[in-house]
Amino acid sequence: MSAFHLRPAELGDVRPMINMLAEAVPSCSPQTVWDIPWSWRNYRVVCDDDGTIHAVGSLQEVDGHTVELRGLTVSPRKRGRGLAALLLSHLLDRARDAGMRMVCVTKNPAFFERFGFRHTAPHWLEHDPHRRLGLGARTPSARVAMASTAHA
Repeated sequence: MSAFHLRPAELGDVRPMINMLAEAVPSCSPQTVWDIPWSWRNYRVVCDDDGTIHAVGSLQEVDGHTVELRGLTVSPRKRGRGLAALLLSHLLDRARDAGMRMVCVTKNPAFFERFGFRHTAPHWLEHDPHRRLGLGARTPSARVAMASTAHA
């Protein structure tokens, strides 16, 4: 079994990150995929010993008090091994260390509730009409806005 390592994304990771996130659409917003060439420095990756990336995620600053979790995904063949939890815990720590609240839009609220996230009004999305699409009732296919309850 390979060991997994969490590290900041590097320029050479852009293509694999685009491929991973493109495969995750529509669970992942297409806007997130399009933004990678400009936002790759915000990403963290989880890779194995040979450098293959199996999970990605980023924090994008919304305002001086809030960061949005974007692009959190794990390759299908590595799901169920705790990679999303490892990455989310790391990103939560980074947000807390910076005194920021983390928010996200997700189709899987139960996963985020395990980390202290609660449903919230998506007020931080008002500036971005692409991200407002698909928000609505709490149904299995709808995206819901969530915010971390524990922050600095």
